[in-house]
Amino acid sequence: MHPAQQLYRLQEIDMSLAAVERRLGEIATTLGETEELQIARQTVHSTAAELRRWQVTLRQRELEVKGLNSKIKTSEDRLYAGRVRNPKELKNLQEELHSLRRRRGGMEDGLLEAMLQVEQFEETCATRQDTLARVSEAWQAAQEALLAEQTKLQARRRQLLTQRQERATTAGANLQLYEDLRRRKAGRPVALLRNDACQACGMALPTGEVQRVKYGQELCLCSSCGRVLWAG
Repeated sequence: MHPAQQLYRLQEIDMSLAAVERRLGEIATTLGETEELQIARQTVHSTAAELRRWQVTLRQRELEVKGLNSKIKTSEDRLYAGRVRNPKELKNLQEELHSLRRRRGGMEDGLLEAMLQVEQFEETCATRQDTLARVSEAWQAAQEALLAEQTKLQARRRQLLTQRQERATTAGANLQLYEDLRRRKAGRPVALLRNDACQACGMALPTGEVQRVKYGQELCLCSSCGRVLWAG
């Protein structure tokens, strides 16, 4: 195999390795909870907390109304039993009963508000739990797909590393030149020669240089960009 071809095959392996490493890095970044999932979960938690708050408020207001109803019943029993005959005491009892009933009206309004809030937050919580379940299911499926892809890419990376070691050994003394150019040429130390021009920089080469690349046995570098040329 021509030494330029050997280096070109090594470059192909290195480019494949770079692509695999790049994708593995993307997967590593993507794995884990997404912002969408975190927001959906936090929304459910905050809605559930608000629901619990209103449920507690509802129970408190129910007890308050129940206690006030008991007081009203006691006062009504005294008023209508006929046992209170003193006009002043009777008037005070009537005024107290009127005040209790007025308070009950306000409490019942508060109770109705709490009932409506509980109903509203129950519906909202159910809707947001459904959303969380849907987002979580999609996230889980995506994670499983990423993990499967990661496993395949890790196996591919091991395979490429083995191939690279074999190619590097075959390259022999030319390996150092390849590695030097690879560092300086953005990972592309070898360029194809097509239509008598370097495909990396686009420079058309003199006829003599083209002939050396096509038919010579030694490595030829592009006089413009300095890459190893391979005629393919």
